[in-house]
Amino acid sequence: MRHITLRLALLTLLITSAMSAGAQAYDGDFDWKIYAGYLNYGGKSGGEFGVDYGVSEYVSVNMTLRGVDSDPDEYGEKNFLNGCDAIVGVNCHFQSICHLPSNVDFYAGPNFSIRRYVGAMAGARYNFGEVVGAYVQGYYNIAKVLKLKNEDDKDTPMSKKWGVSVGLTFNLF
Repeated sequence: MRHITLRLALLTLLITSAMSAGAQAYDGDFDWKIYAGYLNYGGKSGGEFGVDYGVSEYVSVNMTLRGVDSDPDEYGEKNFLNGCDAIVGVNCHFQSICHLPSNVDFYAGPNFSIRRYVGAMAGARYNFGEVVGAYVQGYYNIAKVLKLKNEDDKDTPMSKKWGVSVGLTFNLF
């Protein structure tokens, strides 16, 4: 219940904020951000850490390491690596297109997982000042694009499930 309250408070802050704090949620070219937060993927709790780099006024690329609690295997033991994943994504930013305040940004785009999933993500950022901000993101792994010859069909905790994350962003440059 506490996590839901925190998410609603952050979402309310993002939506109702129309004043500019002099900070940029997305600066465009050469914008470097790191972010870390709580992740809930398919009902499993975990965390994520990522880096976002602006390549143009409207596009950024990111890499995220994420992990959630995994299910026990056939021997009753949990394998930490079954709950881990890394994704690379490309985001299109709508801050300037939608004429949003400079401290608010919405973005969406595809992502590609080391577990061979293609997915989609969308999110919002709100910067409190020049360095620190908050974010909320949603993920969905759409399809597995490659199956290895000797691979079993056991799904990971992130297979074709929704994920939601909320956390803090930090501007590096």
